[in-house]
Amino acid sequence: MSLGSYIQKAFYFIRNRYAPRGANICFTSTGEDLLIKQALRIFKISKPTYIDIGCHHPVFGNVTYLFYKNGSSGIVVEPNDSLCRIIRSKRNRDVCINAGVGKINGNAEFYKFIQDTRSTFSKNQADEWRKLSHQEYTTESIPLLSLDTIIDTHNNKKSPDLISIDTEGFEEEILSGFSWKYRPKIFCIESAGRKDSLILFFKSKNYAVYADTPANTIFIDIMSIQ
Repeated sequence: MSLGSYIQKAFYFIRNRYAPRGANICFTSTGEDLLIKQALRIFKISKPTYIDIGCHHPVFGNVTYLFYKNGSSGIVVEPNDSLCRIIRSKRNRDVCINAGVGKINGNAEFYKFIQDTRSTFSKNQADEWRKLSHQEYTTESIPLLSLDTIIDTHNNKKSPDLISIDTEGFEEEILSGFSWKYRPKIFCIESAGRKDSLILFFKSKNYAVYADTPANTIFIDIMSIQ
């Protein structure tokens, strides 16, 4: 049994044995998945479709795993090929795309560290972490897909219920290339340090803040509320 499988098995044992009756289990550090689950009730959606951009680990700290666990499926996008292998082994109902997401389709240099959380498309961030950690990075050219291309090609031109974007500061660039011909009911956006600009941007698209955590802001489509 791998270490990851052992940890997951231990987690479920502890939860089933010791969690208070009726307790809600989440897989994010600050409860974003539970907040999204609550917001989905507004739209009467119990099993959302989703696009998870910058998925990273398929379970721990993941915004969409709660929904996958409850029977949903969707698309996850992750530029790190080693993480994609883990995602595919743990979430075989999902479509896993080994790519980055950008304003337009193309290619970009991906700076990859042994410590996966530090891998990035930003050379400045990579160089800063190399100086601080004394870790070296490797580079590889990774395809970039626009959000519209992902929906057109991999989601049958249907708007997902939920889009989660966690791309270490590239969220606004990704959204700037989105045509908005599709309108997901909910966005969960990594927003630390950029909350005000993101709130103004989503307001201009008729989305309102549903909840805010230290790391993420959750927006809902007010035009779809009945």
